[in-house]
Amino acid sequence: MSMNSTINFEGLSLMQKGTIVFGKGQLIGSETKGNCKVSLFDLDGQFYEVVYNNDTQKVIKIEPMNDFKRAQILMKNGISE
Repeated sequence: MSMNSTINFEGLSLMQKGTIVFGKGQLIGSETKGNCKVSLFDLDGQFYEVVYNNDTQKVIKIEPMNDFKRAQILMKNGISE
């Protein structure tokens, strides 16, 4: 059974989301936009967008990625550090 069918991701805190996405997900690609790094993770076949603020050094958003074109851009960029 997939993780997405057993966990209500919407009801989780940012810290809980991070634990799941960073622990079980696979980093697909990243890009820098302004003072933020936007990363795409694959978690059990579902893509998640993670936004990290470089100034505060904190994750500010972890949400399912529903924008197919945006996901393609991040996948095309690959993993960049």
